[in-house]
Amino acid sequence: MRSATPQELEETETVLKLIEMGWGKDEPAFRQFFTSQYLPDGTAEQFRSFNELMRKSASPKNAASLMRSWFSADVRTIAPRVRCPTLVLHRAKASESRLRKDARWRAHTRRALRAARQPQSHSA
Repeated sequence: MRSATPQELEETETVLKLIEMGWGKDEPAFRQFFTSQYLPDGTAEQFRSFNELMRKSASPKNAASLMRSWFSADVRTIAPRVRCPTLVLHRAKASESRLRKDARWRAHTRRALRAARQPQSHSA
């Protein structure tokens, strides 16, 4: 779902700028922001590997373009037509912003169920 509040729009633009500026650099500091989102409890080796995977898997331009498409997708008008049960997953300790977005998604689908996942990592 599209970012809805002014703060979420500003956060989205900041993330996109971060991708454009630092994604392709040898220094992993920029990508570490994303790694910590997906692997909050990861080991140093997992962080290193995931940072390198991101750098090699997309150019900064393509990574920003993909994320821009994802952030701008607005399925609110078609979500109510989803007829099958929809499971909305998030980490057990998901951010407040993530929980708000999940709640908006559930509000737009007829049969959405919410489930919190353990462990904290997206990769598990």
